[in-house]
Amino acid sequence: MFLDHRALLLSLCTASLFACGGGGTSSGGDSGSTGGTDTQTSAPTSGPSGTESESETEDSADETGDDSGPQPGEQAPSARPRVKFKTAERYATDLSNALSLPREALCSELDAFDCVNVHRIALGEVDAFGLRLFEPLENTPITAPIAVDRIALSACGERAAQDFADSGNAASFQDVAGGDASNASDREAVVARLYRQLLLREATEAELEAVSSMHDDLPPTDRAQTWAQMACFVIATSTEALFY
Repeated sequence: MFLDHRALLLSLCTASLFACGGGGTSSGGDSGSTGGTDTQTSAPTSGPSGTESESETEDSADETGDDSGPQPGEQAPSARPRVKFKTAERYATDLSNALSLPREALCSELDAFDCVNVHRIALGEVDAFGLRLFEPLENTPITAPIAVDRIALSACGERAAQDFADSGNAASFQDVAGGDASNASDREAVVARLYRQLLLREATEAELEAVSSMHDDLPPTDRAQTWAQMACFVIATSTEALFY
């Protein structure tokens, strides 16, 4: 009775091509071939359809332009954008590093007092022990731009004086220190170096041309050294140099 039911079940499975629970382990030739046929038929069908779906998804994403992230060559926006005026010590440190000058050689008032210390309060710092000023001023005083100009002009003048006195060991103006700075390409090389030293980036074509062209408007006496000092001064007192 049991054998008759089993024989009937196998015959029904073979006739209808349905996969039975015991078909995978059956020793019958028809049952094994049926399982293999099902596997071969389903695999090619699912493969191409899955690939086409992925391609269509990628194409639709490219067409709609949903990718809002930074593109190649672009800079990602800062998560905490903030612009802050540099304090006296930070500004002095930046100038010292950029122009390869000792901190104490940047500027002095009356050849006796360090400019940075003299103008410390105007540039947003405190003087707890000398003036008992424990908090910086709420607003930038009117003398802050003058203090910045004083420090930068003196530091740039010191760098230019040393480079023109010893052009072989020049740190910033070697392209014009040994000549008259009449060659525009030499001046642009100096401007490019100053941008890298003071702003840590490459200068644009417009910036190179603008700073280099100041040369023709200066008095002829010591024009090369004067231009070198003023080119440094313009970049060192730019908004980009004064804020971080």
